[in-house]
Amino acid sequence: NAKEAARAAIIHNLKSPSNAKFHQNEIIKNLGDGTFEYVETVEATNSFGGTIAQNATAKVKWNGGDPSELQNWSVLDIQFVER
Repeated sequence: NAKEAARAAIIHNLKSPSNAKFHQNEIIKNLGDGTFEYVETVEATNSFGGTIAQNATAKVKWNGGDPSELQNWSVLDIQFVER
């Protein structure tokens, strides 16, 4: 569920989310207190129309309730670093 919340945050922050491809190399760390760090490589179209691969890191926190519901998660931080 942390993975889905983090991926939704990553997709929301891309210029062209419809063509995003995740590399399936994710790392998920439980930071405690309902907070998780998710790291994965994602390819997407940039603002110049080219496709680039980026390492995306998202920190998300579960706020309680049903963890399968995205509205029960908060995005604490999101970063993209070009590979």
